[in-house]
Amino acid sequence: MRRLALILALAPGAAACAPDDPSWGEAQAPIVNGEVNEGDPAVVALTQRGGAFCTGTLIRHDVVLTAAHCLPPHIPASSYNRIDVFFGTRVGGVGETIDVVDGWTHPEWHDDAYFYDIGLIRLKRPAAIDPIPFRTASMSGEVGSRARITGFGISKGLASDSGIKRVGATTVVEVSPELFIMNTTPSAICSGDSGGPALVTRDGVEEVAGVNSRGDCTQTNIETNVHHYLDQIYAFLGEDPSATCEADGACGALCDAPDPDCLCATDGFCGEHCDDATSDADCATQCAADGTCNPDCPDEETDPDCAPLCGAADGLCDPLCVSLDPDCDEMRSCEDDGMCDASCDDDPDCAPAAGSLDIQPEGGCSVAGDDDTSWLWLVMAGLIAARRRRP
Repeated sequence: MRRLALILALAPGAAACAPDDPSWGEAQAPIVNGEVNEGDPAVVALTQRGGAFCTGTLIRHDVVLTAAHCLPPHIPASSYNRIDVFFGTRVGGVGETIDVVDGWTHPEWHDDAYFYDIGLIRLKRPAAIDPIPFRTASMSGEVGSRARITGFGISKGLASDSGIKRVGATTVVEVSPELFIMNTTPSAICSGDSGGPALVTRDGVEEVAGVNSRGDCTQTNIETNVHHYLDQIYAFLGEDPSATCEADGACGALCDAPDPDCLCATDGFCGEHCDDATSDADCATQCAADGTCNPDCPDEETDPDCAPLCGAADGLCDPLCVSLDPDCDEMRSCEDDGMCDASCDDDPDCAPAAGSLDIQPEGGCSVAGDDDTSWLWLVMAGLIAARRRRP
């Protein structure tokens, strides 16, 4: 334990992740001596303003495990719902972003704390990705075990290639109830990896055994020992750890088939045991009329809850505002096709013709054709969008 004591003495100065200045949203640092990780879809980036600043792991379809110092009140974001979660390999590239609605930060963590660097966030809707189970057994016998570490950020000190998920290998060298330490060779963690997982295999199953907490990118890899915080994790999940996947009166987690005790719970199964599928949170990711728009449905399964918006590039063309909707390019025509295209000078479907608005009722007023009428189209677009937008 001498090495652990020495590292703890240095640890506050090596705390990882969110810096004090407002540029924290632009991403910090990642796995040193790692490689791009195209796998591990349950390992996610915590983002704000489109930039990654920490890492996390999906442990339930709607819950992400991360570090306390990545969450309010220890970062500039004033609330959990100002954080987004990105699923993918490269932030800003192909992937999915889901809003955060609430969370839990260990109340005893602070900048100078050695322990308690653990937190959880809840997603607005379940992710259609298999979670990674978290460690429920002691780590005491794992010294010498191999581990994988993964996270988002730069590949070495002072690099500028952040926002890419990378993965590296290491081994466990020392364990305490609250923490464990890993080698920094061949791979090490840096600040942007904070909150990411240390993955250790037990009985053939890879588990989140640690949460990346502190590292100096070269000599120190400190992990929060997940096993020590099971009571807090289960309390946030609202689960009974003794539950099985059978009809035992308690809802089991990560079951291969629906647990009959889960009913409408967030268990990864849509409506299997629910009288009203629209009230099952797992159905929110479906391409069905469930009250939630899923923009990632294939074209042949367009979600009926996704109403097209005039003037918005949402992938859906609204025929009622074809002249304003950028998604209606293929439908635009200056011919007599029943749709007015304001970009044409003489579309017969536009009454009055596009480019002029000459209304002269008796005793009324006239707006000349040379006047700028673009404001009218903007008003119309706003009214249609307001009518169609769902809360």
